[in-house]
Amino acid sequence: MTASALGELCANVLYADGVAAAGDVAAGAVTDALDRVVEANTLLSGIGFESGGLAGAHAYAQGYTNVAHVERNYLHGEMVAMGVTAQLMMEGDSVEAERVAAFSHAWGCRSRYRRSAWQRIRAPTSTRSSPAPNRSRRSRTCRSR
Repeated sequence: MTASALGELCANVLYADGVAAAGDVAAGAVTDALDRVVEANTLLSGIGFESGGLAGAHAYAQGYTNVAHVERNYLHGEMVAMGVTAQLMMEGDSVEAERVAAFSHAWGCRSRYRRSAWQRIRAPTSTRSSPAPNRSRRSRTCRSR
């Protein structure tokens, strides 16, 4: 119950102030909107993440780190945004998925991966019996603690 409430509060802050905050960052300005988004992104999402039903979104994001092109060219948050959109679609909430994608696009976050880019990725020539190594910089940092 608490995680859902915090997640909803976080989303409301991001939807209300996210576009302005991204513009403020680009302009090098520290504003109230930026302060609210930083707090929502670090505190609310961090606390709300626990038991917040985000396993699908983060599983997708973790999977994207195993695609070299994505790992080299996308930020962790962009991979999570793509994962959130995918999770919402899996849950059958296409309206919220479109809202997330439109919001992400509005402030410049890449939340979709074009089909043409996937076509450039070559399938591995051999199969492995063990999972691919995790190449995520963020994951290595988290594991080293």
